[in-house]
Amino acid sequence: IACGFLREGRYYLDRALARGGGGRARRRALWACAFAASMQGDVDIADTLAARCHADALADGDAQLATWATETQSMILAIRGDLDAAVDLMRECLTYYRGLDRVDSGLLRTISILGVTDVMRGDLDAALAMAPQCQQLYERLGERWQRSYMDYFVGMAMRGKDQPARAVEHLTAAIQTKHEFHDVVGLVICIEPLAGAYADLGDGERAAGLLGAAPQLWQSFGLPSFGSP
Repeated sequence: IACGFLREGRYYLDRALARGGGGRARRRALWACAFAASMQGDVDIADTLAARCHADALADGDAQLATWATETQSMILAIRGDLDAAVDLMRECLTYYRGLDRVDSGLLRTISILGVTDVMRGDLDAALAMAPQCQQLYERLGERWQRSYMDYFVGMAMRGKDQPARAVEHLTAAIQTKHEFHDVVGLVICIEPLAGAYADLGDGERAAGLLGAAPQLWQSFGLPSFGSP
């Protein structure tokens, strides 16, 4: 996903799962395939895969992958528009991650997803309040890819607060990082609000150019807006 090979990754995960097997390796494949499918807009398939991962992880006492599966289920809820339920699950995941004596990669994903979801449900202040904590964590770890998602949700929040110049600043920073990683999914979700911010600033020509590029990028990996209503 980070490096732009979403369809290829999903293809090989589907093949691996079709071969059967069990154990933690299969649970991890179920989780990864659920995550990839959700990014392609295949939310029903993603939900089924995440539920299988969650049930198997609980049965085997695998708290980490059970939480990863819950995290993915929360993202699916957000895509479907059930934002309050999504936030509840995300906070449940954060409670688990923050109770660990190490930084789990799920913590980095979940705080970014929560920031985006807060913006989606109009809670801009909550999203912006998370940003300093996110930035501090990402800088401590040298994490750049997830930080680009922080810039994404901060950019959207700034536009919601009628600060288009600051929105452009954050969204452009996100796009620069996503371009380096070839993160096509991340690029397209940033391009659309960036176009809106330029339109807010009166630069209709630049906004139109960005919006013209977005459909082709969406079609390169899945459904527009992840199939979200």
